[in-house]
Formats: sequence, C-alpha cells, structure tokens
Amino acid sequence: MQFSEFVQAYHREVPPTHTATAGASLPAKTQRELDSIMGQGRAHAERWGGLLHDCLSGRAIGISKRQLDAEAQAYLRWFAAAGDRLVALSVEIANEQAASDVDCSGGPAEGVTAPQQIESAKVLHALTEFSFHRLNARCLPMWSALLFDECTSRSIRRTVARARFELSSDVLLFSAVREQALGSMAQDDAETRQLRRWHTGMLTEIDAMIALLEVSCRSPQTVVLPAPPQFERFAGGANADMIVIDTAAHEVIGVQVKSSRSWRQADHYDARRVVMLDGVLHLENSRVMRTDARRSDRRAVSWPGLVGAHYLRALPVGRVEKGWATRRQALNMKIAARHYAGEMTDRNAEAFENCVRLVQQALGTTGVTGATGRMRVGDGAQGRSTAPDRLRASLA
Repeated sequence: MQFSEFVQAYHREVPPTHTATAGASLPAKTQRELDSIMGQGRAHAERWGGLLHDCLSGRAIGISKRQLDAEAQAYLRWFAAAGDRLVALSVEIANEQAASDVDCSGGPAEGVTAPQQIESAKVLHALTEFSFHRLNARCLPMWSALLFDECTSRSIRRTVARARFELSSDVLLFSAVREQALGSMAQDDAETRQLRRWHTGMLTEIDAMIALLEVSCRSPQTVVLPAPPQFERFAGGANADMIVIDTAAHEVIGVQVKSSRSWRQADHYDARRVVMLDGVLHLENSRVMRTDARRSDRRAVSWPGLVGAHYLRALPVGRVEKGWATRRQALNMKIAARHYAGEMTDRNAEAFENCVRLVQQALGTTGVTGATGRMRVGDGAQGRSTAPDRLRASLA
C-alpha cells in the first residue's frame, strides 16, 4: 500500500490518557522509579512515532541528520540505563516465581500474596511496553536510512548484522530468565501463566525481527522498524508490531506477530494494512515437550527464542570477536545458545524465507518465488519442508 493511503489509518499524536498510571501497588520508591522510566519511554516512543507518521504523510520531518544522530545517542543512553533496571526487576520476579511452588490442589503458592502478584503484573506490563524500545534500539540506524535515504547495501547489511547479534543476545538473556522462573517444561498453570505469556510474546517478537531483517538484507531499500505506539496500541484494527517500508516504491505494510494460532484472530485486523506473522508457522518456533509434570506424554508447543539461539550458535566466533564481543564472551554465548536450542534442528533458513515471502507478497513485489499479490494469513509457509497442517492440528 502506498505511504499516503497507509498512514490515513493512524493518528500522529497519542491520546492524552496514555500518560495515566494505574493505582500503585509497588513500594513507593520502586513505583516512582518505574513511573519515571515509563514516562520517559512513552515520550521517546511517541517521538519516533511522530517522525514515522511525518515521513509516511509526506510532511517535513523537521529534523536534520545531525540532530537525529544526537537524539539517537541520548536515546541509547536512556535505553541502556532503563533496560538494565527493568531486566533486574524481571529477574526479581523470576526469583520470586522460582522460590514458590503450586500445591497439588492448584491453589496459590504458600507465601505468594495477591499484592505480590499485582506487583509482578505491573512490572510485566511495563516490560511489555518496553519491548518497542528493545527492538528499536537494536535497529536504530534504520531510522536514518528511512528519513535520510541512506539505504546502501553495505550500511544496511552492517546494521542488520549487528542488530541480529544484539537481538539474539537478548533472546539468551530472557530465555535464561524464563528457564529460571518456569523451568524447561511448557506447563501452563494459573500461577505461571502471566509470566509465561509475557516471555512467549516478547521472545516471539524478537525472533520475528531477526527473521524480518532478511528482507532488508535482500532489498536494501526496504526498512524494517518496530511499530511505535501510534501504529500499535492506538491503531485499532490497523495495529501492527512491525512496519516494513519499501523506500524506493513508497510501499508499506504492517506486520502483526503472534506466537501461534494467528489464523483464529486475523478477522480483527485490517487485512489491507496488516499481515499476520505466526511464530509456529512462519518462524518454525515449536518443539515437542511435556506440558504437565504429572504426565509423561508430550505434544508440540510454541517455543520462541529458537531463531535467536540458532543464529548465535551458527555465528562464527571470529566474526563476533571482531565486531561485538571478546572471544570468551562469544564462546559463552554459543554455549548458552546450544543449551537453549538443544537437539532442535536449525530451521532459520526456512523461517527467513517464510518472512521474505510473506512481506514481498504483501507489498506486491516480486519475491524469491516470483509470486506477486497479497498473502493470506498462514500462507507464508507454502513450499516448506515441514507440515503446517499437521502441526496446526497438534496445537489445537
């Protein structure tokens, strides 16, 4: 869809009610700290959303390249400090979860009170909102490519390589937090459901970004960005998690990411502006495992983070050491990636191909298969070596 038509579904400004904060249940100091982090985070996110809206609308962006670079550096400093604190809070939640057990009757764990559960919910809500910044910080040079037409093959490939490394490192961090809190079993009970859903959604979005960046690798004029709040939470049926922009053709499409079962939710979305990316069907993020500690049988479940883990596992140590980390750090990352991926087959090639096909057909451009036209929900897996229909049935 052309820029001018696409942007008509979105408002440039975020509703004022967005700044409201729910009633406090955290300790006063922590609540103030969280409010400060999220207040600044919302201002940053809305700023990026305004720039995107101006760009797609054909309006003057009102910022120079030097000013953008300065804002980007300030933003990265804020992100580093805020991200560290929020990760620390998520680890605290994981420690509390790991220290508690659900009794055999399914009742609440001893020592876990309702206020503690509310505190966890508030922090998880903040972490969910912060996901935009995690993706955005990793892909920050894409903004300069979009706003100042700097989409050269060399610069985009450099941006993609670094972004994928950093996003894959994020996968290892949060998969370790998940394993600490929830163990290696995909058990879905009332006590762990909220934390599990947060981890599943966040890891699926990170994996989706890693895979979608393949579009930029193959077509340097195509930019992939996380959707700012104007294009996500406040966009109704045009709600997207990522925005893919062909700067040469002035075509754009939103991508809505679901961990699984997206074909059951597609009717809610604006099919002209948004395509569905499914964590199981498109990203190959599933594994067969136990889901109940009291039973030995196994079934296929959504298990995000595999794209990032396989990416790091296959990355040569020398390349990591040369660009982003010490040799020891690189080796430790590869060990952690092998641990998380386990014996699972690396299907990143298929996942990347699925995402390229999904986006190219949604944009109406010629893809690797030579096909054109809009892709239906779930079609991104056509021609794969796996059997999505059988997998879909096993997940039902």
